[in-house]
Amino acid sequence: MRSHTNEKPYGCLLCDKKYKDSGTLKRHAERNHNNERARRFICEHCGKGFYSKSDCKIHMRTHTGET
Repeated sequence: MRSHTNEKPYGCLLCDKKYKDSGTLKRHAERNHNNERARRFICEHCGKGFYSKSDCKIHMRTHTGET
């Protein structure tokens, strides 16, 4: 049972991220390394793109200092 251990046997081949299960690794790869899907939500401060509006809003807090 991996849910109670720190074992992360599924590693991304394109970066150093590791995950406990293959589904999470697949979602990571689709979100971060798949150029087919557009990053429609762009940070007003630095231009970084995000797939979801909520991820963009969370990121923008790094610029505003908001918590």
